[in-house]
Amino acid sequence: MANAEPRQPRSRAGLLLLAGATVLAASVFAAILERRIQVDIPLHAREALRLGRGQALQPHFLYHVALLCVSGFQLRLKVLFGASVVVLALAVLGKMLLSIRIARRQLGHLLPRSPRSELLLAAGAVSLAFVHNLPVSTSREVQLAIGEIPPNVWHNPTTIFLMPFALALFHCGLRLLERPDAPLLKRLAWLSALNVLAKPSYFFAFAPSFGILALLRFGVTPRLFRAAAALAAGGVLVAAQAALLARGSGEPGPGVAVSFLFLWHQYSANLPASFLASMAFPLAFVACDPRAVVRSRIARFAWVGWAVGMVPFLFLVETGERMQHSNFRWQATVCTYLLFLVTLLELARGVASRGALRGRDRALLALYSAHVASGVWYLQRLVFHGLWR
Repeated sequence: MANAEPRQPRSRAGLLLLAGATVLAASVFAAILERRIQVDIPLHAREALRLGRGQALQPHFLYHVALLCVSGFQLRLKVLFGASVVVLALAVLGKMLLSIRIARRQLGHLLPRSPRSELLLAAGAVSLAFVHNLPVSTSREVQLAIGEIPPNVWHNPTTIFLMPFALALFHCGLRLLERPDAPLLKRLAWLSALNVLAKPSYFFAFAPSFGILALLRFGVTPRLFRAAAALAAGGVLVAAQAALLARGSGEPGPGVAVSFLFLWHQYSANLPASFLASMAFPLAFVACDPRAVVRSRIARFAWVGWAVGMVPFLFLVETGERMQHSNFRWQATVCTYLLFLVTLLELARGVASRGALRGRDRALLALYSAHVASGVWYLQRLVFHGLWR
């Protein structure tokens, strides 16, 4: 094809780095199961077992179907635990590969096509896979993944599984804002449906934020209505899931109440410190270069999505026995990851366009490195001490 993009040069070191990070992620998940750490991974393996036996169907069942497929439909819990390790490690790999794809599209004109550039992209994606909130003790029980808004979680398998689908949807939405066409609209419809079937959390943030930016970009035109129609599949599935939850619980509705900051207050004794510990790097970048955010479409998209994603976490809570599930927080985690990715890209864009690191660039990279170091420390705390919160 004459218009096909040139093939990217491969970096053997970059591929090894990605492979090593995937193996490390698999080792973390295997250690969690081996040490019987009280997280949600065994719970969802049991849900897959119930699905395989025809006993239950969760509203977002895609993760459980993936476990059954990888296990070869062997309805044994030990086999499903092994499948959990494989599926979750592949989800982490997918998150890294899609982060590289987004970065390459944003920075391709600034980076030379070379193995060194590919290695840098791989290193950035690997660091993002382990980035975490800073270890500021603001939680009521010294919790590091609940009192804050971490960009990554390791204890909730459906959120881990959702990440690559969410990145693909974000990338597709961004491309549609740049140049809407029919193939991208079809892709948006499929990705919306897959996101909802994996876990609807990110769709709740994506649909309004994409709608806001599409309205600003296209105005009230047929382009806007075509984009809205592409999201309809996701919306229909969300309504079906809500109906299934209501029927399963025997309640007349989904059991949602408005209670400002109730959910966050349950886990954090100092909300401002929790906020800063989670958002230090993106906030510092905005303070140093606010114009970079204003003039960048991808940055605007990420920040609007993050703001929309925080609304359910701040204002809504489930009632009854589901109150402690914290289900309105997961889209905040996905949106925070996207914000870290985009902020790192904007920092790299500025450095590449100038051809040199300034003092504030070094300070921002040091702060970002602190987030990564905190993530590594969190993982050893999780694996060796069983403390995931």
